[in-house]
Amino acid sequence: MREKLLNAVGKYSDYSRYAMELESIENEYDETLELCNYAVWSGASSGTIQDKASHMLRITLDLFLDMRRNAQIELHSVLKEIMAVEEEEQKQIWKQEICLKPDQFQEEELEELLDSWDDFPYHQDEALESFEQFLAGALGEGDE
Repeated sequence: MREKLLNAVGKYSDYSRYAMELESIENEYDETLELCNYAVWSGASSGTIQDKASHMLRITLDLFLDMRRNAQIELHSVLKEIMAVEEEEQKQIWKQEICLKPDQFQEEELEELLDSWDDFPYHQDEALESFEQFLAGALGEGDE
């Protein structure tokens, strides 16, 4: 179960980080177009390489947002599996004093919770450690 959790958290962390970086690039590129290629920025010119780059950035960002959403659904599924086991087994999975109650997080609640997690390490082990610390803090629990 811990391996499933590791993979789900790692995937969510990676796709979240990529989406954030792509969104930042898209915003900065939009500002560049506004200043340097106003015709492209305003939609008065199309078919240029700058216009294609803007379009492809948007498509790429949308794809990564979709992948992040799929990873979130997978993470929710793994958390539901963890919620279904006894407290002692959960502590072994989490390797700390975290215990989730059955149905503690509905999909909307998990989405809100994950929206407030903003540390997305690249390596799976670091992502899981970050998520565990975040979750323990959000639940008012921690290492004991």
